[in-house]
Amino acid sequence: MIELKNISTLNIIGFESGKKNPAGISKKNYKLIKENKLTDYQQLKDFYLKLHESVVYCKPSIFCETDGLKKMIMETEYALNNCYNDPELFEYYKLTNTANALYDHEVVDYNTCARDLLYGSPFEYGDNDYKKRSSLISPLNIYELKQCLTHCNTSGKNMLKLILNIDNNKEIERILRALYLYEEQLERQAFELNGSENKGQKDKLFYLNINKKIDLIKPQLREIINYFVYNANELVWEEKPGKDILRISDAVYSHSYQNVHDRDRIAYLLGNYVSLEEAKKGLVKTKAIDRFILR
Repeated sequence: MIELKNISTLNIIGFESGKKNPAGISKKNYKLIKENKLTDYQQLKDFYLKLHESVVYCKPSIFCETDGLKKMIMETEYALNNCYNDPELFEYYKLTNTANALYDHEVVDYNTCARDLLYGSPFEYGDNDYKKRSSLISPLNIYELKQCLTHCNTSGKNMLKLILNIDNNKEIERILRALYLYEEQLERQAFELNGSENKGQKDKLFYLNINKKIDLIKPQLREIINYFVYNANELVWEEKPGKDILRISDAVYSHSYQNVHDRDRIAYLLGNYVSLEEAKKGLVKTKAIDRFILR
C-alpha cells in the first residue's frame, strides 16, 4: 500500500537544474518546504499540522498562505485512498556512520552531479545519439536521484522510472551499482579529508583534489589502457562491452584534438573514483583500476 511518505515533494519544488517552483505555489510555501527539508508528503503534512496547532503561529496570514499546501495534501491523500498498488521503491547503498560523521551527506549529494556517476560512457557527448545513459540523469544531482529512486507517484510507479521512461529494472540496477561505487568513493574522500587541511571543501567532498588527481593520472594512461586490454572485457559504465576500451586506446596513442579531449575525459572519470594516495602511487600498482572493470 502506498503511503504519504512514499510521495516525494520534488513534484512541488522541482529539480535544481530545471524550472523552479513547477507547482506554482507561493514563494513562502516554496521556501518553507526547501528550508525545512520536507522531502515527502508525510513530512509536509506533519509540518502543516504542527504549524497550525500552535497558538503562536495561528495568524490569518499563515492560514491563508498554506491553503495551497493543504489542498495538495488532501488531493494526494484522496488519490492514495483510491489506489491499491504497492509502491515501487529502490534502496541504495548507504555510507557508514563513521564517514557520515565527518560531513553532511545530504549536502554533499546535493553538490554532486548525477552525470559524474559511473553510468554511461564518458565519451557520449561526442556522439550523435544523445539518448545515452548519463545524459538521461544529467539534469539531476545525487540527492534528487536518490529521492526519485526511493519515491513513487500516487499510482505506485517509481519516480526515476517515470523520468527516464524505462519499463524494466535493468537500468535501475546499473544506477544502483553506480551509486554503490559513488558511496565507496565518498568513504575514501572522507578518510583523506579527515587528515587534510582542506576542511572547507567538505560540502563538495566528491570533487576533493580532483585536479591534482587528474594531473597524476594522465601520465599513467598508457599503463592503464594496457591493463584494461589484457584484463577487462567490459568496463563498469559501458553500454557496449569493450567499446570504450578501444576508444581510450585510440586516445592514448594518438594526438588529435579529439583524442586529447578524450584523455581529459577519462582522466576526470578515473580521478573521481580513486583517492589522491592511489593516484600518487599508481592506479595499476595499487589495483585501484580493478574497481572500473565489470566482473
